[in-house]
Amino acid sequence: MHKPVIVTIEHHSAKDDVKRRLRDGFGGIRAQIAPYVSSVDEQWTSNGVHVRIVALAQTVTSTIEVDEQSVRIEVALPGLLGVFGRFIATRIQNQGKLLLEKK
Repeated sequence: MHKPVIVTIEHHSAKDDVKRRLRDGFGGIRAQIAPYVSSVDEQWTSNGVHVRIVALAQTVTSTIEVDEQSVRIEVALPGLLGVFGRFIATRIQNQGKLLLEKK
C-alpha cells in the first residue's frame, strides 16, 4: 500500500519563474539522491513534473504541481518506505522553500 506524503509550499513569484527554478534545481536534487536510487525518470508538463524513482527495489512516484500561489508536492511511498514519510515531508518542505526563494 502506498502512503502519500503531501507538502504545499507558498511562493511569491510568477508561475513560470517557479517552474524554471524547479527545472534548474532538479539537477542538484538528482545529485543528492543519486547514491540511494537506481533510476530517476522525470516527465515535465505545463504545470509541473511527474517523477518516478526506484530506490531499495521500491518505486516511488511523485507529482509536483505549480500554480500561481503555491507548489504542491505529492509523493507516494510504497511499503516500508512509508516509515520515512515524516522525515521526507520535512526535508521536502525545507529544501523546497530554499529552492523557491527569490534570489
